[in-house]
Amino acid sequence: MGWLPSVSRPAPLRTLTQDSLRYAAVAETQRRILIAALALERYRLRNGAYPQALADLVPEFTRKPSIDFMDGRPLRYRLENSGHFFVYSVGLDCVDNGFNRLGDSAIVWPLPAAE
Repeated sequence: MGWLPSVSRPAPLRTLTQDSLRYAAVAETQRRILIAALALERYRLRNGAYPQALADLVPEFTRKPSIDFMDGRPLRYRLENSGHFFVYSVGLDCVDNGFNRLGDSAIVWPLPAAE
């Protein structure tokens, strides 16, 4: 009988590196933040202003509350006095430093202006 790759030899295992896992986690977090940002814009178009909390988007603009992939808690949302908003995740370190002191790994929409 001839050599059959799947029978005679086990297929090489594909391993994910830590960098690949980090990239996937960040990409999923960015996806969730973007969905929340789109729902916020839809809310603003219908109501003339952004909501006071992300929970106000449920169920009309999102099916369920926006969850931060990094720590399983709700995404962080801040409505500024200027009428603009920020949605952010704690990032890979899973430490919420508060919006005024965003950690190096925090993922924010939209990106804050450089100081």
